[in-house]
Amino acid sequence: MRNPNRCHLLDFFTCFLLLSCAIHSILAANYAPADEILLNCGSSDDLTDDDGRKWIADIGSKFGEPGASSVSADATIQKPSVPTVPYMNARIFRSEFTYSFPVAAGRKFVRLYFYPAVYANNLDVSKGVFSVVSGPYTLLKNFSAYETTNNLNFDYISKEYSINVYSINNGSGTLNLTFTPAPGTPDSYAFINGIEIVSHPDIYASDGNTMMVGLGTTFDINDATVLENVYRLNVGGQAISPSGDTGLFRRWTDDPPYIFGASVGIPVATDPNITISYPSGIPDYIAPVDVYKTARSMGPTYELNLNKWVAKVSDFGLSKTGPALDHTHVSTVVKGSFGYLDPEYFRRQQLTDKSDVYSFGVVLFEILCARPALNPALPKEQVSLAEWAQHCHNKGILDQIIDPFVKGKISPECFKKVAETAVKCVADQGIDRPSMGDVLWNLEFALQLQESAEESGSKGTLDLETGGYDEVPLKGKADGGGEYDGNVTDSRSTGMSMSIGGRSLASEDSDGLTPSAVFSQIMNPKGR
Repeated sequence: MRNPNRCHLLDFFTCFLLLSCAIHSILAANYAPADEILLNCGSSDDLTDDDGRKWIADIGSKFGEPGASSVSADATIQKPSVPTVPYMNARIFRSEFTYSFPVAAGRKFVRLYFYPAVYANNLDVSKGVFSVVSGPYTLLKNFSAYETTNNLNFDYISKEYSINVYSINNGSGTLNLTFTPAPGTPDSYAFINGIEIVSHPDIYASDGNTMMVGLGTTFDINDATVLENVYRLNVGGQAISPSGDTGLFRRWTDDPPYIFGASVGIPVATDPNITISYPSGIPDYIAPVDVYKTARSMGPTYELNLNKWVAKVSDFGLSKTGPALDHTHVSTVVKGSFGYLDPEYFRRQQLTDKSDVYSFGVVLFEILCARPALNPALPKEQVSLAEWAQHCHNKGILDQIIDPFVKGKISPECFKKVAETAVKCVADQGIDRPSMGDVLWNLEFALQLQESAEESGSKGTLDLETGGYDEVPLKGKADGGGEYDGNVTDSRSTGMSMSIGGRSLASEDSDGLTPSAVFSQIMNPKGR
């Protein structure tokens, strides 16, 4: 299996471009963190990891919650890729458990380490579903390390956050991490193998002008913002271990796994006789010197090394009362294209089957409108096809942006059903989107509407100039010779139901048949 440190997983993307190198000479001085805590959870001994860093035992440590119930356990199997420290010991919780770390005020990197293995107490590894909260911030919700690593083909995984700790006593504060088994999963438990806390300077603060990749909106990163690391790449160069960083103990991965397309570019290195300097006001611990010594040529351009972060919920109420999620999602890094990506992924870093529905909805609009999902050359409000189509739908003018070629060939009824389906697919909340089975059913229905209109020789017209529809009541033959009413609900309707011959076609399966099978029996006796 791949080493999970080749990528870090993943709400909103904020991209921080590290500065390109200048040609003069100072070597990066390491940052001296006020706090550096490496806790080997479930271990009774202090141990040193493969990078030469010392991890302290949490058995008998001052950080655990006094009197709270938990057990320590050893992993029964060590897969070849799994380092001994901190992954071979774990602390396991059947009920809520809080670690409390007295630290200096200011920002901290918080790194959590998970190895979903069978431990000595023989707990079912699939039941390790839990949430992790720090104060008002939910870092992980209904998180399954087992499902996540299986879907990513990893053996173990780490998560990294940047959290601000407020001063409560002469410049000091407390960072709490609370682990809670998922109440919706029978026999669930929480576990953790290692916790790392390292102070870092506030190098990510913004003045409200930080742009969101793929969204075209700005975001303010302040003391109330919690960030989660998604990628940290040394473009064109080798991976850099935490000990090779500038005192912040960040892990920089190489970039080949993230390069897609026919042209992968070539690594470009600076002249070894040229050293690196940093512009005035930029601390030299912002990144290791080795990061600036390489780039990757992509045709005529160079890509900068980048450090990507995701903003977590910073509102007290939202962080405590956000929608409940089951553990059927996958928390993962997405190697897809903006414009097709589920907006819920930006908020929650979770992919579900409804994420595929969203992407498919965008494709439907591409077919209807004959334009790409994103077009930066258009006015701002039209850049995102999904957002622009939803806006036009709400205004009742969706027919005005469809492809003129399609205009003369699609019947109004078919258009309205396809458009209604596409709009529902790109709903902002996954819970409001149909299932893929419902999507298939609606599109098959739309096809029947189109075929019936063509057979009757009356397709109707879409008036793109006035936005009106030339409605033509659709009549056809149902199974058994009776007539059915093919009129569908208005494209602005919020319902997904329809009826044929007085019979409701609900979105649930009927008598064990798929929606597609039921539809074929009603509309087309021969099936499809």
